[in-house]
Amino acid sequence: MCRDSKAFPPRNLASSSSYALLKIALVLFTVRVGLMGSVPAGFAPLSHLSALEQSPPKLFLTRPPSPVLSSRPPSPRSSPGFPHAWDYFHAQWEADGGNEISITPSPPSLSNESLRYLLGDPHSRLDRELEVPETLKARVLFWVEIYTVFNSRMKVLHDRDNPEILYGYIDFNPLMQAERPSRTLERKMKRIEREIKAELKRRLENAFSPRKARHSPSQADAMDTIRWRAFLATHQITSEKQVREHEKKLRSQSGQADMFEKALYRSQTLLPKMEEVFREHGLPAGLAHIPFVESSFDGRAYSRAGARGIWQFTNRAAREFIGRKNRREWSDPLLQTECAAHMLMHYRSVFPDWGTTVTSYNSGVGRVSKLLQRYGETRAEDLTHHGRGLGFAGQNYYAEFLAANFIASYRTELFSPDLFQEKNDGRSIAGALDEQSDSACLVLPFR
Repeated sequence: MCRDSKAFPPRNLASSSSYALLKIALVLFTVRVGLMGSVPAGFAPLSHLSALEQSPPKLFLTRPPSPVLSSRPPSPRSSPGFPHAWDYFHAQWEADGGNEISITPSPPSLSNESLRYLLGDPHSRLDRELEVPETLKARVLFWVEIYTVFNSRMKVLHDRDNPEILYGYIDFNPLMQAERPSRTLERKMKRIEREIKAELKRRLENAFSPRKARHSPSQADAMDTIRWRAFLATHQITSEKQVREHEKKLRSQSGQADMFEKALYRSQTLLPKMEEVFREHGLPAGLAHIPFVESSFDGRAYSRAGARGIWQFTNRAAREFIGRKNRREWSDPLLQTECAAHMLMHYRSVFPDWGTTVTSYNSGVGRVSKLLQRYGETRAEDLTHHGRGLGFAGQNYYAEFLAANFIASYRTELFSPDLFQEKNDGRSIAGALDEQSDSACLVLPFR
């Protein structure tokens, strides 16, 4: 038996009597609100009613684009929605005092002056052969900050050939805390980085060319321009020609403070044994800190080139210096350390100092020898001015090693003391590592 359509009202809310009453109530409410001049949060005007019927409401935070050379927009910490890429950027010239980036890592980092003081090795913890040269202190300080201040959710924007020219950093922590890791998040982070780089390059162009600005600068714009020019002047960038040169060398570097802390966690039992191996061969014990740069002391580290283990031995180097057919034995950390000591002794007999020797461990003996002959140099710090031959990695490898050697020697001053104390179950971290075999991949989960 068919149902009488008049006996049963349609299920569509739009044609029901209750909906008609609701619509009348909204009309009366809209008229009342119009007289009052405000709308309470959560209510939409009548003109949006049809859109609300078809799809759930969405909230968007919109804001007009910031003007050219404008002052810093609100921080993402206080701006829900984070609509603009520049919100994630913390500019060096906007930092308090104009000399340091005003961030508060955990634990708080030392001041620039304190780091420079410690780089002078006031407690005589560094090997004399591996002390930081005066000409490399600024570059080493940059890598010390990468390893101790900025975590892997931050990216530092700097000059490729002169890393000490640090423009600021991108803080992705708020974004990564609000969203789950995904490819969409990775694409969003890459887009934000591209937009920040483009904005920074544009500001470089406009720093000494106000005629390129598209509007009359306000008082805030003028103050920002003054700070920006003062920052560039501290790095001897005072003309349009110099700006164009540095604009091409803008580069981003991911922070590694959390990764380095994990490396210190992993190395506590193994590192004293490795240092003893180098002492037995009459070599500086600080050379045992090279794996901090090579693999972060991760025994499972494996590169695209086939290098493996904490010392990142390639198949060719393993056959030459280890000489065993079983590839699993090539990853043994102490066996690799013994072979690395022999390798570095051999390299040191070829090169004039430890700087060029350590650089050759990364870039190869042949390449470093050719560059020394081509440019007539004798020190690794002199090769930093010839980056084309070594690339960015080889150009900075010795500075990275010196930074890692310094941090490992002054770890208690640079990292939280809790890292080196006992765990909750009463065992020390070193004791937990001792329970594993020396030939095992000493990789433990971070606390």
